[in-house]
Amino acid sequence: MRRNVTLEYGLRYSFLRNPFSNKDRIASFQLNLYDPSRSPSDACNGMLVVPGTHFCEDNGFGPGTPGQDRSLKDNNNHQISPRIGIAWDPRGDGKMSFRAGVGQFYQRERLSNYLYLASNSPFSLNAGGTGPNNNGRTLDTAPDPAQVSIAGSPSFGLDPSNHMPNTWQWNLTFEREVARGSKLELAYVANRGKNILRYIDANPVPLDQRLAYSLDGDNSLHRPAGNYGFINYGKWNAGSNYNALQVLFRSKVKSLDAQFAYTWSKSLADTDITNSGGANSTSLLLDQTNPRHDYGPTTINRPHVFTANLVYNAPLLHGQNAVMRTALGGWEMATILNYTSGPSWTVDTSNGVANIKGGITGTGTSQNNDRPNRLLADCRGHGAVQWWNPAAFTLDNYQLGTLGNSGVGSCSGPGLANTDFSVYKNFKATERVTLQFRFEFFNLFNKTQFRTDSIDVNINTGGFACVTAENLADPRCANHAVNTIAWDQATNGNGNFGLVRNDKGPREIQYALKINF
Repeated sequence: MRRNVTLEYGLRYSFLRNPFSNKDRIASFQLNLYDPSRSPSDACNGMLVVPGTHFCEDNGFGPGTPGQDRSLKDNNNHQISPRIGIAWDPRGDGKMSFRAGVGQFYQRERLSNYLYLASNSPFSLNAGGTGPNNNGRTLDTAPDPAQVSIAGSPSFGLDPSNHMPNTWQWNLTFEREVARGSKLELAYVANRGKNILRYIDANPVPLDQRLAYSLDGDNSLHRPAGNYGFINYGKWNAGSNYNALQVLFRSKVKSLDAQFAYTWSKSLADTDITNSGGANSTSLLLDQTNPRHDYGPTTINRPHVFTANLVYNAPLLHGQNAVMRTALGGWEMATILNYTSGPSWTVDTSNGVANIKGGITGTGTSQNNDRPNRLLADCRGHGAVQWWNPAAFTLDNYQLGTLGNSGVGSCSGPGLANTDFSVYKNFKATERVTLQFRFEFFNLFNKTQFRTDSIDVNINTGGFACVTAENLADPRCANHAVNTIAWDQATNGNGNFGLVRNDKGPREIQYALKINF
């Protein structure tokens, strides 16, 4: 555009095809295809199958519904991603610049979801029967076909639409030379994720049925597809956002090269953005009527990150005698510092409350992703290894069929405070051969670095539901309303909750001799 202005722009077209099975042995459950008038034992009721296949009929079930193609999911042929970037040197002297850029980026999903489709009915079935030895078969006698039965139920489904995960990323950066060989960089960096994969229950318990389901756990009475239970379902409708202030200072003065970087950021999402391979307690949506209930800091959220690296090359001492050059010259020293906040983590409950069969929330999910009620704003524990405070959470007087108020990612795990240091000495053996002695320290100060993923996040091992007249008469239900939980930390709490059980290891010292020729 101008001598001190550079503009770059363009488009990227991504041609990403959905996978398929070479033998067409996949099927996907879709609740809108479920027919309640079909037999309860029909394992193909609601199943989307590859067009032209008859696996359901061949196994004695009703027909599945032919899908749109062999992938059972629409391909997206419109993945056109714009990119634009601009750089401006306001003085034209190469010592100061402003830069900005924005772009869209599409992502190809993992294959694992299609592996789950291959384990659906009618490709994964149970065989049974009656007769001798209770199964219609002995070791030397083939079973009577009339006494053998097969059964199955769907376990997985995928959204058949053509939604593809993608991100919009943008940044605004200021860079300035503050002295000869030194520069300062300030940047605002952001990322917005769209159509991110998350998992839901394809056969969810309706909102007005959750209390009843919490009490009896009866799928036939409370689920849309009454002869099935929980069915995992992948859907591309989640979102995320990341915003950060990044500061970088770099300087090179004679024999010293130093770089310091600091990031202040926040990462938020309503699904687990680190996982796209299956449902777990962080990726499964708890309440489909209120997705924002699962919106909060992600497991990669580390608000403060400081890193630094310094390299010092000692003089070679040319002009000094051989003893001085060998003993004191040619040394190199380097250090790397990494000091960060701990990641955000979510506190959950276990399915161990007595007198109920459908879990405390009644949503019907198969994961331990129900959350307790929060009592204290700060969940930090006391002591070296009691990282989270058990008294910050409770299930006492928890109303069955509702959701706890403890948020996603509401507790921070252990941070990182690590320093590595190394010393190198170079020796010239011949004109072509150089020896380098390396002396390296990892975790120089031998500081304990706890691991957040080793902390038990379930607050309870049990509880007592006050749901009947007989239960209410129990001393544990004193001062408790009907359909609430009687719970106390001493009796029903998980003794391992909040405890750090692993670390990243102690200091390591490494010696090495390197030969360059």
